[in-house]
Amino acid sequence: MKTKIKYSPNFDPKKRKSNNIKFIIFHYTGMKKEIDAINKLTNESQK
Repeated sequence: MKTKIKYSPNFDPKKRKSNNIKFIIFHYTGMKKEIDAINKLTNESQK
């Protein structure tokens, strides 16, 4: 499986290192396409 890391705009690598992440939170957006949901959840202007 190929994976790609795309952090939320709320994630700050200066405050928390990625190897210290303990949980993965899945959000349901109700969108038909996975890429549209990822873009919505990681888009800085959507805050």
